[in-house]
Amino acid sequence: MFEWLSLDEAACVIATATGEGIQPGYLLREAFSGSLAICAVIPGWTSPGGGDLVFYTADGGRIGSATDGVFRHLSKNDFQALQTHKRLTLAGRRVELTNAATGGVIEAFIGPDAPTIGIGDLRVAAAEVQRFISSRSEAEANDAALPRRAKHA
Repeated sequence: MFEWLSLDEAACVIATATGEGIQPGYLLREAFSGSLAICAVIPGWTSPGGGDLVFYTADGGRIGSATDGVFRHLSKNDFQALQTHKRLTLAGRRVELTNAATGGVIEAFIGPDAPTIGIGDLRVAAAEVQRFISSRSEAEANDAALPRRAKHA
């Protein structure tokens, strides 16, 4: 089961692990660059069928949805918009959904009654925070080793 952290909580965990002053805005920039996977909770979601997003095909056919209340289809531009405007409307957005029957992909659009999400709705999986910390540690270790490798070369 996933443990989800708010941006503030994720920033605090990363700051504690790295000793750096990490802020939520930094995490949005990392999401924009593709270095950190951030999702959003769906405002008003209570359980499958309770506040789910409604998806439609291009020809107007309704696609049933049963989510865990987390929206994972945020693009790099979404993070830029959230950082700039502090909110993002999901209505009308194009997404690609997995077809459970065929394993293929269905192009869908989110229905007009979809909620608007804000920065407070963003979440990071605890496992993703740990992966991010590890990748930063590895990058720092590689950077520290470069001068020594150059001397031995």
